[in-house]
Amino acid sequence: MQAQQHQQQTDSEDSDEDEETYDMGSATEYDQARTLAPRPLPRPQWEKAQSCYTCRQPFAPTLHRHHCRRCGHSFCHAHSNHFHKLPHLGYDGEVPERVCKKCKSVLDARDTEERVTWRLARC
Repeated sequence: MQAQQHQQQTDSEDSDEDEETYDMGSATEYDQARTLAPRPLPRPQWEKAQSCYTCRQPFAPTLHRHHCRRCGHSFCHAHSNHFHKLPHLGYDGEVPERVCKKCKSVLDARDTEERVTWRLARC
């Protein structure tokens, strides 16, 4: 009989610990935690240029206008044929977006810097 009472008491203490473990805290703590997550940066406005930003070739039915998703400038296909993932701008993190050559080099340099910093932090 005493063993059963002790077992029931132990079970009730375990359930109390479980409730404390899964306690989500107050609503203000949740709101504060949400502010720590970075918000996407605003996407640039797309310019409606009549010619390529790099080569100045006028757009025509055979020369299509493409926009760099990072800077928003208008480019022909030859000058915007690079792709990079842009989750920091609110795009899907799994789908590479069209970027110009200049923005691609900036993004690659940033990625390299982040990788080097991460590796140095592990040492």
